Amino acid sequence: MKMVVKIKDKIENVCISTNSICNFICRYCYFYNPENSILLKTSGLPEKKLTENEIKTILDKIYDYSIENNLKKKIKVIFVGSGEPLLSWGEISLALEDFNNEGKQKEVKLYMVTNGTLLI
Repeated sequence: MKMVVKIKDKIENVCISTNSICNFICRYCYFYNPENSILLKTSGLPEKKLTENEIKTILDKIYDYSIENNLKKKIKVIFVGSGEPLLSWGEISLALEDFNNEGKQKEVKLYMVTNGTLLI
């Protein structure tokens, strides 16, 4: 009988949704589709944004995971999700500044998915 040993899967990508707000309500957007609606303004729930400290904590955990698992490839961190990430740019940029100042950026690749309307 041949025995198959499954190697533990490693995390390669992490998506961080920094907020649940957007400057558009596009009909084609998955998150704003009536069947999957997260429109917080119409639901009565408060709009929630991750704080600089919460984003930094997530980045630190990703870094720790990478080191503990001795990963050869960098983990891809993508700022994306149920809102426009550039509406949280203040929080993201401060968290990234702290993260980079600690020299941890060498373990991750950073990306952002945006509608681009807030770029200067």
